[in-house]
Amino acid sequence: MGMNERGELREVPEGLRPPAWWMLWANPVFLRYVRARLRASALGVSVLITVIVSAFSFLFMPLVFERVEEGKIRSFRELQQYVARNPRQLTEPVIQAVLQNPPRVQTPEMYQRMALLPLLVIQGVILFVLGTGQVAGGMTAEADEGMVDYQRLTPMRPVAKAMGYLFGLPVREYVMFAVTLPFSGMAIWRGGVGFADWGPVALVFATSVLLYHLTGLVAGTVLKNRRWSFLLAMGLVFLLYSLVPQGARFGLPFLRYVTLWPVAMEHAGMFPRDQVEAWRLASGHTPGAGVPFFGVSFSPLVFTLVVQGSLILTLFVMVWRKWRRAEAHLLSKPWAAVLFLWLHTLVIGNALPLVATDNLFPSSGFKRYIVRQMWRPRMDEAVVMCGFYGVLTMLMVVLIAIMITPTQDTQERGHRRAVKAGRRGAPVLADESSAFLWVVFMVVTGAVAWAWFTRALMGSPWFRSDPGWTAVLWFGVVLGVAALPFHALLETRGARWPFLVTVFGGVVPVLAALVVAAAARRETPVKAVWVAGASPVALAALAVEHVSAEAGPVRAQRLHEAAGSSLRTWLPVQAALAVLPLVGLRRHWRRRRAGVIGAE
Repeated sequence: MGMNERGELREVPEGLRPPAWWMLWANPVFLRYVRARLRASALGVSVLITVIVSAFSFLFMPLVFERVEEGKIRSFRELQQYVARNPRQLTEPVIQAVLQNPPRVQTPEMYQRMALLPLLVIQGVILFVLGTGQVAGGMTAEADEGMVDYQRLTPMRPVAKAMGYLFGLPVREYVMFAVTLPFSGMAIWRGGVGFADWGPVALVFATSVLLYHLTGLVAGTVLKNRRWSFLLAMGLVFLLYSLVPQGARFGLPFLRYVTLWPVAMEHAGMFPRDQVEAWRLASGHTPGAGVPFFGVSFSPLVFTLVVQGSLILTLFVMVWRKWRRAEAHLLSKPWAAVLFLWLHTLVIGNALPLVATDNLFPSSGFKRYIVRQMWRPRMDEAVVMCGFYGVLTMLMVVLIAIMITPTQDTQERGHRRAVKAGRRGAPVLADESSAFLWVVFMVVTGAVAWAWFTRALMGSPWFRSDPGWTAVLWFGVVLGVAALPFHALLETRGARWPFLVTVFGGVVPVLAALVVAAAARRETPVKAVWVAGASPVALAALAVEHVSAEAGPVRAQRLHEAAGSSLRTWLPVQAALAVLPLVGLRRHWRRRRAGVIGAE
């Protein structure tokens, strides 16, 4: 064991080497939480409650299901006996329909499968909700107590530290989850469920846990308030399984693949048939149809793993960057740009093959209750779907801009280092450099993707029209007047000014427009359209309505004309107002450069 030229050890003694990232049993961070969160006093209560609830579900649900099925069979036989005594009742349509659909005779294995869904829900609550909240809240508490700064001084690699927190903070929840596994295993065995059914569900359940816990870890790293990080993490999980999958009803079916349900419905042989039929009727899922992606078809398992895997990788990079350097941004500028393009590729690649079918439109669910040939999507649906795509694109640009925009202190430090190194400024790819050009790149590419989606939807066989590529210009201006001033204020004034402008300039006009529309009663809400035009968010919907003027006959003439007039009036106003923050950004660059050079 010798020294190098800088006086450092060439080889670290075996007992002093930090553990590798995969050696959780030797990870000090993980072991610390094992000792803290697995104490008998607290763990015993959690395990006891979990065992009671799981045992109740395992024993109670099959018995209830069996009693319900026996009641259906008994009622059907009583109806047959009643009709035998009263033959005239056969003329009743309701009785004929019931007699033509006798209840199925379920096997004993099917009764045992009834416990799988409640157990899956219990496991999801433990790991998805409680575990994610614990990761987020625990990480924020670590930062408040100064333990994060202490861990930065240790010789462990950033990946090992991240793995210690990722699996150490929810270690109690993992033990609670492990307690439920014997009940699930027994239900699978007694229900005769094959590995081909439960294996994919278990795999995606594991990737979903990793995705949600990484989300909580990022939230706990960024937010400073433990309560808010805890609530935000659990709120995100709630949105993922409640509101986000509804985006599939508005032209973005890709959103449902961040959850467990597509794979669970595809491999639903592990659940009772009645439950499976109800799920598929509500969701419109067709087993075996595959997931279209441009000209290729993937299985729901593969596509879910691709979507969740890309998000897991991105979130882990965020955590790694913050552990490697505390002042680093969550994402580098190139990674943020690639992520933006990748998300649009997933959305468009999954949606475009479904345009010519009837599975992309919100009203397609009604075709189950009416004659299929009588159903046809309306142009209003296409306008709403394209507007929804535009609003999400705008939100993505703003969120990524927040991740890559440097603060004033960061910019000054970066430029000072650049001047000392003999350069005019920080490198373009550095965190300390301005993100303006990258935001412009996202605005342009987002406008192209938005126009691509709009043209494909309105040019489908349902409408056979083409708004033209002039939509790119309109959409680009709408995204630009929203994202570029936001970024300029964020870079020059900090986070407070963009927040206030977003609330009073983006949210308040939309809320006011809703009030005006509600007050209009039966009249056409023309005034509400004009009021909403003051918000860049509403301009996205107005822009789609405007470019759809060339997409067939005009719908609701007064409302359409009001939308076009409001767009042509408010868009120049928004553009003029956007000039002020951009001019301020240019002056900020000059003052910073002059101040740094003068100080040197």
